[in-house]
Amino acid sequence: MTQSLLRSSKEVDEVSQKMLRDAQSTSDQANLVSSASEQINMNVQTVAASTEELTTSIKEVAATRPKQPR
Repeated sequence: MTQSLLRSSKEVDEVSQKMLRDAQSTSDQANLVSSASEQINMNVQTVAASTEELTTSIKEVAATRPKQPR
């Protein structure tokens, strides 16, 4: 019975160690996803600002261009 109990205890310890490694791996992956998401957000903001600037420039050019008869 003692051997069985020791074997069961060892199995529980091995399973708990694997669960700990899996939890750490999941946490690491979540951190990577979070960092990537932050980078994507910054890129989207940059594109939005650039689009706004380009739109303003196009409007300024269009306003200074003489009207062409059609």
